[in-house]
Amino acid sequence: MPPQDVRLQVTGKTSLQIAWSPPLKTNGKILGYKVYYTTRKGYPISARQVKRSANQKIHLQDLLANATYIVSVSAYNAAGDGPISDDVSVLITPGACGAGCVHNDDFGMDLDDSYLVYLTMIADHANQYDYGQEDDDNC
Repeated sequence: MPPQDVRLQVTGKTSLQIAWSPPLKTNGKILGYKVYYTTRKGYPISARQVKRSANQKIHLQDLLANATYIVSVSAYNAAGDGPISDDVSVLITPGACGAGCVHNDDFGMDLDDSYLVYLTMIADHANQYDYGQEDDDNC
């Protein structure tokens, strides 16, 4: 099974915090995680940028402002890479620092109390909504 509950939080004008829960089932001891990300919708995993993490979170910096990032995560062990999570995406908006819009088709996001949630229909995706964080002290 892939890592679960992938969460994205815009932490600055060009930075993003990514966190997740471990897979429900593993085929051995997890040695680490791979975080795949891109700004290009439909890009295959093999063409995405990859960062490794020894634990269940990572902070990406020096990202493009005003860009949507598409993120997925996999665990790996001595036998190789495990399944990859579903894509989750976030819009990093420079004019409203911290007000990135997190997209999650299955509404599996755990939004903590620091979020002001607003919903907006996305024209081509009637079952997809935007979640936004109201403020950010890092800007």
